[in-house]
Amino acid sequence: MSRVTKSGSTRVRRNRRVAVLTALTLLAVPVVWKRSQPDASSAAGVQGQQRVAVPPSALPTLPSAPARNVYAHVGVGAFTAATRSVPYLLYVPESAGTGVDVVDPVALKVIGHYTTGLDPQHVVPSYDLTTLWATND
Repeated sequence: MSRVTKSGSTRVRRNRRVAVLTALTLLAVPVVWKRSQPDASSAAGVQGQQRVAVPPSALPTLPSAPARNVYAHVGVGAFTAATRSVPYLLYVPESAGTGVDVVDPVALKVIGHYTTGLDPQHVVPSYDLTTLWATND
């Protein structure tokens, strides 16, 4: 049997009070929401005014920007001059090792290995695409 101290009973009362206030708030929100929405009788307008349908051509329009394809320069064969003569190879970091393997995807063979620091996780290009970097956390 556990003993309840004065501070423990205060904490229980505070938690109970928070739970009750939360429940009352959750019950009151739908009622307030429902009352804030206009009903069908006031939908026609204030003091007998009628709503008038405005054709879309009469509404003001914002100037639109020309449509742009942000991926226009990343299509097949759209490489920079630095990458045009580079052979198609895969660079695979050894997550539990200390290097990056170079794989020929056509022959399905490891054709090279670069020693790096401990646990390389990613191989990323430099901004000018002339160097590959092996990164880790």
